[in-house]
Amino acid sequence: MRRTTSFTKKKEVGKLKLSVGKTRLVSDITRDEMVISFATLHLGDHNVNGGVRNFIGEAAFNEMQREINAAFSRTDVPEVIRLMDKHFGANNHSLWHLFRDEQRKVLNQILEANLRQVEEAFRRLYDDHYPLMHFLQSLHAPLPKPLLVTTE
Repeated sequence: MRRTTSFTKKKEVGKLKLSVGKTRLVSDITRDEMVISFATLHLGDHNVNGGVRNFIGEAAFNEMQREINAAFSRTDVPEVIRLMDKHFGANNHSLWHLFRDEQRKVLNQILEANLRQVEEAFRRLYDDHYPLMHFLQSLHAPLPKPLLVTTE
């Protein structure tokens, strides 16, 4: 399958991320094509909820998009999830519904961002406490474990 055209509206509030859109998919083998609408809600870390359905027209798509975006703008996460259930029914999925290789692919993307943040935090801690650590080393005193971890 490949995507040929797409419309996606993305919103972000703190760690919460929402994507709502529609796309045309074309099979590389059969050349069959279909248009789907979707919404994904990323709550942070590995907590992802997504819904997908056949595109059933602009009016239904616009209503779904308007309702979900309004709830997200209020940061009403339970309402966003309820609306995703309403609009996508049984076609609502999480990372658990993906094949293992796809789970790993998504988790690697999530981990990459998280690990960058952790590395930046350790770098700041190291920079902030370097003078004290240098002084302790000059005295041949052992570094306290939390400071030792930042040097590793």
